[in-house]
Amino acid sequence: MNKLLILTVFAFAGLVQLSRAANLGEALNNNIRVQLRLYDIFAKDADAAKYADDLKKLVQITEGALKTESVEEKETTINNIHTNFSEEFNQWIATKLEHAEVNDDIYGAITFYSSLLQQHTPHEAEIKKTIATLENLLKETDLKKKETEFVGLTKTFSPEFEAYLKQSSLPVIQDTLQKTLTFFQTVLDQQEGKFEKEIMALKAKVVAAMADSVSVEEKNRVLSDVSDTSNKELNEYLARKNIELA
Repeated sequence: MNKLLILTVFAFAGLVQLSRAANLGEALNNNIRVQLRLYDIFAKDADAAKYADDLKKLVQITEGALKTESVEEKETTINNIHTNFSEEFNQWIATKLEHAEVNDDIYGAITFYSSLLQQHTPHEAEIKKTIATLENLLKETDLKKKETEFVGLTKTFSPEFEAYLKQSSLPVIQDTLQKTLTFFQTVLDQQEGKFEKEIMALKAKVVAAMADSVSVEEKNRVLSDVSDTSNKELNEYLARKNIELA
């Protein structure tokens, strides 16, 4: 299983969790609370001292967004928060956030591989070795090295273990594709006239990806593509619809 597949499985689980929020405002607030917890962690890092004032300001602005009633104002504040800081600080905080995101991906992968141990497979030794490798990666401080080793982890798998992972993952991917297809069709059925052509194109990609002849890697790539398109406005619209239709 490659990193992309792991991310798709756990990103979908996260999407389901997010969609249970009562409305978009609540969903945004949940995300903001996560950001605030991360900022608190970053402030304790050894290299944070020189950015103490900027971090304090960042927390104040973010807390202000959390208290704002208007969803539009809340979104605007968060989307433009970088304009309040220097390029140096923005780069520092972006790197910290990316590091946290990679760690979250690794934790998700550990959870996934740990669940495989419950299936009593003949690949138990390789699974345990993989989990140990992932746990060591969490301790790696070099972000680029951590990302590279995480992405390249599957290159160390035996052909038999890789085949087993693909077989185990296929039902999950197919189920996710079906749920994604149903979501797109439900949005189209509302006939709001927004992004109709774009959503129909996304739906067609999902339908094609569900065919038995399509590889696991390709199915997963399609899921990633339709979950995060290059059209920011479309992504925001679909995120709103996902919460609305939950």
